[in-house]
Amino acid sequence: PAILSALVPSLASAGETLAIPLFHKLLKYPDVWVRRAAIESLLDTKDPKAVSILTRLLNDTAPVILYTASAALSREGGTQAREALWKALAAPQKATRIASAEPVFVSPRSETKVLSLLRIVQQEDMETLVRAIWVLSQTQDKRAIPILLSHRKHSRGEVRAAVTEALGIYRTQESTDALIDALSDLVAEVRSSALYNLRYRMDARIIPAAQKLVADTDYRTRTEAAATVAIQQRTLAQAAR
Repeated sequence: PAILSALVPSLASAGETLAIPLFHKLLKYPDVWVRRAAIESLLDTKDPKAVSILTRLLNDTAPVILYTASAALSREGGTQAREALWKALAAPQKATRIASAEPVFVSPRSETKVLSLLRIVQQEDMETLVRAIWVLSQTQDKRAIPILLSHRKHSRGEVRAAVTEALGIYRTQESTDALIDALSDLVAEVRSSALYNLRYRMDARIIPAAQKLVADTDYRTRTEAAATVAIQQRTLAQAAR
């Protein structure tokens, strides 16, 4: 199997007539590493059925096959592949499996992980939702912003806190508006997180809103409010010089 795995990439250039039927057999090979090598080189065979084959492999039980197939779809980059991957990730359980199957050494911004997480954060299981929101924010992908905003009025404070922390990653006007709005949240963790993430943003609404929280009943919120006001005033003073 090890030798066959090493030879698979060179077989992809054997010509469509020979390579495509051969790869269809290799994709059913008992050894998982041979199958993985076949998946990685499948697109090189120019097989017109490659996208549908890779999509079916997203149901595989072996994590290495699951990830390799999803990564290949992501790498293909065409509209058909993106739509196939997005559709396959519609089930939260499958999206979770694909996101968790991706090796830690792969870029956190990979298309597969982003699409998986975008699917996951559309569900309502709180524990999974909170974890996915945090991981999604690490991708810094702006497609996440509308979904994060849709959860900022969630009934659970833990979710709103996660969303507030995640929005702090994005320096956009809509994220700033949402963070300022979060300063009036009933949950102290949300208020303090919003303050922390507004410290270095320039918006005339921040100082007045933060000053109102200097006397907040929650200690951390009071501390963050005082720090935010001081940083904002110092930044404005430096800018005026």
